[in-house]
Amino acid sequence: MTVNLTTDKACYRPGERVSFTADALPAGAKIRYRTMDKVVSEQAAVGTTWTWTAPATDYTGYLVDVYRTKENGTEVILGTIAVDVSSDWTRFPRYGFVATFDASKKGDAPDFLDLHQQCGIAAVFKIHGFPEPLPH
Repeated sequence: MTVNLTTDKACYRPGERVSFTADALPAGAKIRYRTMDKVVSEQAAVGTTWTWTAPATDYTGYLVDVYRTKENGTEVILGTIAVDVSSDWTRFPRYGFVATFDASKKGDAPDFLDLHQQCGIAAVFKIHGFPEPLPH
């Protein structure tokens, strides 16, 4: 089983609440928040939406794992998502581009870019609008 995770924003201020949504969670799933090799906290998954308060440390990235433990004790990662905690997103901007402009991206491009946490380009397009692709 693969769990698709989303957050409500691409970047959070220290101490800000992060809202998560999962498309499905199996019974017994757990959520782990970590930075580098340090586990910050863990919790049992209860429902497909939950919140977490970002730590006070500025300019830090966190990896959120949704996982379950097999009967033999091994962990199975079901899904992951990154959480950026930065008071100024321009210090470590994440830029990106859309290489295809098929129907799945037309009309909801800012939402598509937010999903992939492209802060800079999403901010520009939310202010100025998403351009139509050039004809080939």
